[in-house]
Amino acid sequence: MEREALKVSLVGRPNVGKTTIYNWLSKKNTIVSEDPGTTRDRKYGVVESADWSFCLIDTPGMDFISDELGVLSLNQTKKALEESDAILFVVDIKEGLSPIDSDIANILRKQKNPVLLVANKCDDKKYISDSHVFARIWRSEIHCVSGAQGTGFSDLLAALRTATGQDIKPSLSMSEEIEDDESFNELCDEDSSAPVDNTVSIAIVGRPNVGKSSLVNQLLREERLSVSAIAGTTRDSIDSVLEYQGQKFVLIDTAGIRRHRSVESDLEKKSVNSSLGSMDHCDVALMIIDAEEGLTEQDLKIASFIQKKSKGAVIVVNKWDKIEVDADVRKAFVAELDRKLQFLSFAPKIFVSALTGSNVFKILKIAQSVAVQCKKRIGTGEINRWLASATGCHEPPVVRGRRIKFYYGAQVYSSPPTFMLKCNEANGVHFSYTRYLINRLRDDFGFEGAPLRIVYREK
Repeated sequence: MEREALKVSLVGRPNVGKTTIYNWLSKKNTIVSEDPGTTRDRKYGVVESADWSFCLIDTPGMDFISDELGVLSLNQTKKALEESDAILFVVDIKEGLSPIDSDIANILRKQKNPVLLVANKCDDKKYISDSHVFARIWRSEIHCVSGAQGTGFSDLLAALRTATGQDIKPSLSMSEEIEDDESFNELCDEDSSAPVDNTVSIAIVGRPNVGKSSLVNQLLREERLSVSAIAGTTRDSIDSVLEYQGQKFVLIDTAGIRRHRSVESDLEKKSVNSSLGSMDHCDVALMIIDAEEGLTEQDLKIASFIQKKSKGAVIVVNKWDKIEVDADVRKAFVAELDRKLQFLSFAPKIFVSALTGSNVFKILKIAQSVAVQCKKRIGTGEINRWLASATGCHEPPVVRGRRIKFYYGAQVYSSPPTFMLKCNEANGVHFSYTRYLINRLRDDFGFEGAPLRIVYREK
């Protein structure tokens, strides 16, 4: 039986460099800022060192502020402590001992699992001699590191391994498997039966306060993410793994995307860029719309981002429980979406309530179907028969005195499905005829939720 991965949490007050350490050890690129409270949710990453590995959890800074976001952040840290096998208590050696450090130490002394004190920001050796001040709150070895420079981590990991008594070997990476298996090349043919990763990665995008984090929490059946009515609660993209009815999903909760002119701080700019970047790595983008506010100008902008990135799409209308729903209201709402989102007309629509859980799990089935459609491939023979039928029903336009003639077609790519058509006038095909061909592809082969692209080449 496979042993469950060791979990280690980074804990400390704000701005001691927990996320910098997390990024260095887990090879992540989580947002780092001098602004206190940048991290508001738990983040999980895998650390691989020598012949063992563990799960590292980055947590919000503990400052014991009693406002709404402070309470939410503290609850996230408490949940991390509950699931951790060991704790890295991070302090700032440059700022020295803080009263909050003492309060955190009092909490961590009650933990049954090992706690290692980590003095961060030891960018210069002169700081190491100042580490003795932390002996007042923690009478054990002090591990001096620099998250910015990546120094001191070898000794820290060795001490962590000793403290936990763990000897967990990570699964081999692909490159290691190739080196260890001399017969690998013999197995790499078209009939290879190697297992395929069918995980569906879903980016959940939308404006602030449309219920993205609430939706993730409802799907996970836990308070994985901080939820608040305060705009901008989510600062960074958070990945959560979910298995539902035998299918594995990765849910990527993203920061709310506001209008460009409303984004003022560098931190928010980083958050927006992180949200947009999450769409580069997803299979399907869920665009969340607030049913109470309807489709806004910023919703249209976000939809255009999805279109430009050529991602599978699902339109999710959230907070549907707050609308007095009848057949006419729903019909009018769909009509508005169809009218204003014509460029995403291929995306299926679903009406849900993240608060009550109504219809939320149907989203997963729809997203799985869209991911399959994005990866669908049509045989060349079938494409050419389709092309003959489509051009026969609606002749191509005439350009410079001669009618466009198509000779050959093939699907050259998937995710997104891309078709290459060879013709005598590659630059003469009007966008309206391209739209006709795309609509015929959907009518004849499905591709619901998948963006389709057609490129023309002259014979």
